[in-house]
Parts: sequence; structure tokens; C-alpha cells
Amino acid sequence: MASKESKTNKPVIMVHGDKGGVGKSIVCNMLVEYLLKNEVPTHLIETDTSNPDVYYVMKDRVAHTLQNLNEKEGWTELVNKVAECNDTIVINMAARLREATQKYGANFCDDLNELNRPLVLLWVINRQADSISLLRAALENLPTLKTVVVVKNLYWSGGNIAKFTLWDNSKTKIAIEENGGLTINFPDQDDTTVDLISNKRMSFIEATNNANDIGLRFGNKRDLERWVNEVFSTFDTVKEHLR
Repeated sequence: MASKESKTNKPVIMVHGDKGGVGKSIVCNMLVEYLLKNEVPTHLIETDTSNPDVYYVMKDRVAHTLQNLNEKEGWTELVNKVAECNDTIVINMAARLREATQKYGANFCDDLNELNRPLVLLWVINRQADSISLLRAALENLPTLKTVVVVKNLYWSGGNIAKFTLWDNSKTKIAIEENGGLTINFPDQDDTTVDLISNKRMSFIEATNNANDIGLRFGNKRDLERWVNEVFSTFDTVKEHLR
């Protein structure tokens, strides 16, 4: 018997960067938190099956699937999950999936179009040139994106927006924004607090609610609460693409 297909046009949000060390996991964690705060039914698909950080943090708080995308069968199962799920879907893309996306990304986009599910790309960058070149490759491999949101992770500039000069002066930025894409600034994070919470494998919201239990001091807790609010305000600026 054929499986039931979803009847929704809720977005499929791909959080990507195609390399480690850009802060993609934190962005993805906070995106899921933002959607939950706004009571958006959400399903997380974790594709980093060797080190599923986002899955470990969010598995008790949101519906989720672990899915390896290194082979064609994984992409087929990804499409099946999208077809059967009426929720907003957040895909945490593992690093170094460029070759697999090159092979199967166009078909994935075609299948989403058939399902009337818009694909939104959140591309997390640091200040290095390869963040931009990898993005250009992703745009070629995912040809029917509805929206591209480039996320400047200000951790890599000490909170200084002006230091992202390579991106801000790039032809890629101009081309994306001419086609309706956007750039947002993801707030800088405190190393000590992030390390403490990451080692506990807790979400940032859980950490604020259990500060005493995990040894998070009052001043750090207040800073964390302000950071969470700033992140949510940042996502608010692109909310029409996320819900």
C-alpha cells in the first residue's frame, strides 16, 4: 500500500556550510528552539550520523530522524520523510557532503517541487574565502532554492560585523540578494558558557532553566538569556521564510 503524502507547503530548511568549524550546529540548535518557541510544528533531520551533535541536544524536545546522505538511498529516504511529514522540516547537513549533493541535489529539488515544499538554504559562514566558494557550488547543486539566507557567524569576528569584508564585497552576495536572498548576523557567543552547555549536551533553553544544576553562574545565565533573545530577534527578521 502506498504511503500517505503530506498536504502542506511548509518549508524544508537546510542548515548547511559544507565544512566543519563554522558554527552550523549552534545555528541549527537555535533555529529549532526558535521554531518551538513560536509553536511551529517541527521535525529535525540530522544527517551527521558520525557526530550528531544537534540530535543529541534536541532529541528529547523535537521529532527527529537520523539520515545518512552519503549514498543515493539516503536521499530517497529523505524525500520519503518530507513527503510523509506535514511539519516544517529542519535538515542539519553534515560537513563534506558536496559530492553527494552534486550527484543527488538536483533530483531532491525536483522532488520538493513536486511536493510543493519550498527549499530554504541557511548557509553559515565564517570569514574565510572557502565559505563563499562552497556556497557557489551548493547553489549549482541545488538549482531551485526558494530562498538563500546567509548567516554570518559573528563568533569569527569577535562580534564585529565589519570584519566580514570578503562576503560583504563579494559578487556572490550581490547575485544572491538580487534574487531575493538575505544576509543575517548571528550573534557572538561566550566560549566558556558554550563549552559548559555543549559538554552537558543540553539545549541553550534547557541551560537557562537549569542554571544552578549545571553550575552556570548568575551573570553568565543573564548573558545567555540576552544572547538567546538576540538570536530569536535575528531569526524574526527572516521569519516569513522559516515558517
